[in-house]
Amino acid sequence: MASNVTIELEGNPLRKFSLKTTPAMSLKTMVVSACEKFRLADQSAYGLKLGPRGQPLDLSLSVRFANLAPGAKLLLCRVKAAQVGGVVAIALQTEEGGRLMDKFPTSTSLWDILVHFEQKSEGTLNLTSRVGTPPSKKPSIMKALGKKLPDVFMIPVCILMNHEYTSIEALRTTSLEKAGLTSGNGVVRLLYRFSELTLEQALVEISKPIENAADVPAATGVEGVMRCTPVPVPASPPASASAQAPPPVPTAAPASAPISAGAAPLAPAPAGPEAMQIDDEPLVASVPSQPSPEQSVERDLRVFLPPPDDGPSKFDLPDDFFELTSAELKMLIQGQTARKAAIENAPLMTKAMRDREAELKMQKYPKTLVRVRFHDRVTLQATFWSGQKASALYQAVRESLRTPERRFLLYVTPPHRKIDPQLTFWKAGLAPATLVYFKWEDGEIGELVLLRGGERRKCT
Repeated sequence: MASNVTIELEGNPLRKFSLKTTPAMSLKTMVVSACEKFRLADQSAYGLKLGPRGQPLDLSLSVRFANLAPGAKLLLCRVKAAQVGGVVAIALQTEEGGRLMDKFPTSTSLWDILVHFEQKSEGTLNLTSRVGTPPSKKPSIMKALGKKLPDVFMIPVCILMNHEYTSIEALRTTSLEKAGLTSGNGVVRLLYRFSELTLEQALVEISKPIENAADVPAATGVEGVMRCTPVPVPASPPASASAQAPPPVPTAAPASAPISAGAAPLAPAPAGPEAMQIDDEPLVASVPSQPSPEQSVERDLRVFLPPPDDGPSKFDLPDDFFELTSAELKMLIQGQTARKAAIENAPLMTKAMRDREAELKMQKYPKTLVRVRFHDRVTLQATFWSGQKASALYQAVRESLRTPERRFLLYVTPPHRKIDPQLTFWKAGLAPATLVYFKWEDGEIGELVLLRGGERRKCT
């Protein structure tokens, strides 16, 4: 959640401005922004403190961990000479799981840290010039003939203080001080990604002179030269879908069953040997989007009659049938304990994560199966889009009654809750399938309930 803080230049109360911050923004980034706003050249000589009598803040902290309240007033002040140009301990976490540790001045760039550990290993580590064969999305005819594709440069990706530096320029121009680490220690996580450059092209870019540090902005999230993005979590590729089968129509599937979609058909390749392309990449089976409520859906109305009172299913069970054994009690307690532990140990979810999870569920179950139970145990079944309003259920029941002018209510239980016709089936908690109960609004049951076009059902 973003908030604003006011930064004032110490000794000049008229020079101040409001800065929009995020919880992950470092205080060093705020200092850089303030120096650029006030046109101060030596950014490393300034710090922040809370109030005129406050102590200088640790610039390596983020807004969240610095305990800054929204709307806080900060002073941009000069720091002591001892605070400038300190030494920090760095632990480099490699992709293979190893960890390299050493101490560096705060003016050391991330690229120099990689070069230092590479030279210190005496040739056993290759951190800055790795090459590899990328997985081809559309392999050419060379792969179809069994020829090896050319290797590309694998660019190092450093993750420091929740920021990701994904380019050679960012690694060379970002020092520990610019990243917000001015004292103490820190952990740099090292990953590798395939680039579009060859090793020779990458070496040319590495050998270019570094531009003036004053012209290079510090990493500020997604702004500036250095792109800082959240770390993606790789997911295992799903099974390959059929390239020829078209996606199924959502209305053809049962209401209570998930709908799985196939991959979209591939475009036909143009004729000629030069255009031979074989797409052997696994196709991700996408889920169809939620249909709009305006689209028609087959109601599939059905009426289920109750079993006769003297039927074969009407028999009495002995009392000992309902007594639980010790094994059943143990399984019941273990199940409750496991469910409670799963709820307590579940990770905290943001609103965006909850909305995404609800969206995936809506895409998985686009239809809702509703059964309406009348007083005489006669059941009316109908199918609706999950994104429709519950007023469609009221309309379907009203059209099935012999006396549609009589007002009625639909509710679920337990607990007893009336269904709001203005809510969708998802928001009302009815999707993907539910049992709804029927009653007249005036509370009088009456002797007969008539279904339009059907038989007379006697209520008890």
